[in-house]
Amino acid sequence: MKSISKKERLARRGAVLAFVLSILIIFFLTGLGLLSLSFHGQLRSIRTGAEIMARSAADAGLIMGLFRMNEKLNVQPWDDSTLPQESQVLPNSAIYGFAVEKINDVYAIRSTGRRGIVTRTVRAELRVAGLFDDPIFVEESLELGAKTIVDGYNSEDGPYGGTNSLKRIVICSNATANVSINLAHADTVYGDVIVGVDADPAAAVLVGDGHVTGDIYAGQEPRELEQIVPPSWLTPKPVSDIEGTKTLGPANSGSYSGAALAEGTLTIAGHVTLHIKGVVELGDVAFVISDAVDSSLTLYADQSFIGDGGPFVEFDNLPKNPAKLQIYGTGSSDDPDVTYQIGSPKGFYGAIYAPNANIELNGEFYGAFVGNSITQPTPGDIHCDEALKDMTPVGPGAHFVISRWWEE
Repeated sequence: MKSISKKERLARRGAVLAFVLSILIIFFLTGLGLLSLSFHGQLRSIRTGAEIMARSAADAGLIMGLFRMNEKLNVQPWDDSTLPQESQVLPNSAIYGFAVEKINDVYAIRSTGRRGIVTRTVRAELRVAGLFDDPIFVEESLELGAKTIVDGYNSEDGPYGGTNSLKRIVICSNATANVSINLAHADTVYGDVIVGVDADPAAAVLVGDGHVTGDIYAGQEPRELEQIVPPSWLTPKPVSDIEGTKTLGPANSGSYSGAALAEGTLTIAGHVTLHIKGVVELGDVAFVISDAVDSSLTLYADQSFIGDGGPFVEFDNLPKNPAKLQIYGTGSSDDPDVTYQIGSPKGFYGAIYAPNANIELNGEFYGAFVGNSITQPTPGDIHCDEALKDMTPVGPGAHFVISRWWEE
C-alpha cells in the first residue's frame, strides 16, 4: 500500500476545512437572509398595521365632522361663519384631525389620521337631506286616480313642461299588504315603485291598466318617519287674527287653537309660520301665497284639514314654487283618522309631510307628499319637484349626509 505523505495529509485536511467553512458560510448567509426577510416582514406588518390605524382614524374624524355639522344644524338660525374643526387622540394612540370648509357653496370635510409616521387623508362633500328625499312616500297605502301621470321636474330649472318634465321619480312605501299600491286606473308612473321589506311586489302593487316605466321591488330596510314638533318660538294668538278676508304677515306667525271659517281669503304676504292645534274646517276659504312680495307659508297642523261645504281646503301658491308652501302634520292628535282634504283648482304647489294623516289630493299637484295614506278623490297629474331634495340648512328634518367621498 502506498503511504500518504505528511504534506498530502495536510493538504487534504485543508480541503476539508475549506469545505466545512464554505458550508458554515452558506448557512450563515442563509440565516442572515431569513433573518432579514423576517425583519422586513415585521416592518411591513408594523407599517400595514399603522396604515390601517391611520385610515381608521381618518374615517373616525370624518364621522365626527359629520356629527358636528348636524349638531351645529340643531342651532337655529343657521350660521356658517365658523365651521367645526378639532383633533383627538384615540385609545390606540392614533390621532385624527378634521376641518369643515365651504367651497363654492358646498360643505366639505377633510380628515387626516396619523399613527406614528404614517398618515392617511379622506375627504367628503356634504349635502342637506330632508323629509322629501322620497318625493312620494306612504306608510300604508297609495291609490292613484284615473289617467294620472306621475313624473318629476325641477322648479329651479323653470316651470314644468317640455324638457323639464317626465323625469324619473320613485314612489316609496313601508307597506307589505296586498294591493297597498293601487295604480290600476293610472296612466303612467315615470320611475320605480318600492314597497315594504319582505313584501311580494307582484301582490303589493296592482298595476292593472297603468304602466310603470321602471322597476317594482321591495325595499332593503323600512323608513322611520320622523315626528315633527312645531317651533317653540310660536306664541299663542287669537283665532280672530286668521278669520275672514285678511292679509297675514310675519307678525301673524303664531299658535292658534283652531280655525272654522265660512268664507274669506287669507293672503300670505311675507314669511309666515302658523301652528293650528284644532281641526281646520274651512268653507269657501282660500290660503293665497302672494307673488307681489317674497312670501311663504309654513303650516303645522295637529289635526285634520276638512273642506266644510267643499271637497277640499284650497291653497293657491301664486309663485308656483312648491318650497313656498310647506305643511307639516305633528301627529299629536289622538284621532286615528286625521285627514287632509287639500287641493287647488289652479294646481297645488307645495310639500306635505304628515306621516299620521290620510291625505286626499284634489286636482293637479306639484311638489312632494309624505303620509300614512294618499288617495285622489279628484284625479289630476302629480309632478314631483326634485328641488325639494336640495334644502338649505333650515326646516324640519333637515340633516347633513355624505354625497361624495374619496381618499387623497
